Amino acid sequence: MYQLGYLVSCLNSAAKKHWAHAYVSNTSLNVQILKILHKNGVIGGFYFLQNNLKVKLKYYNNLCVLKKLLIISKPGTRQYWKLTSLSQKFNKNAFNGFFIVSTPLGVFTSIDCLFFKVRSGEILLKVII
Repeated sequence: MYQLGYLVSCLNSAAKKHWAHAYVSNTSLNVQILKILHKNGVIGGFYFLQNNLKVKLKYYNNLCVLKKLLIISKPGTRQYWKLTSLSQKFNKNAFNGFFIVSTPLGVFTSIDCLFFKVRSGEILLKVII
């Protein structure tokens, strides 16, 4: 089963239905992505259960901070962008959010990639807040 798709599906459904928590599978990629979302203030936190992770959604003025997660790189069509392309997409679209990028150095946000001058990476998700 495609674990990243399951994570995105669970978080989007929970945000749309105004649930306080969502349960996702405990994989290393999910933990890295949830750490990034927590660090950037998109989710309230996450907790380890036996085989799952309990994700606490964050709300502000009765609205979920996380508007939508979009999968950019899919198993059949991987999307790799260079640093120049990433900065153009980030500045051109002018959306409220960021990309989550998998690089040889680890999983980062698009903002961190531009700051640390990471040359390229696979674009996993687009986070709209």
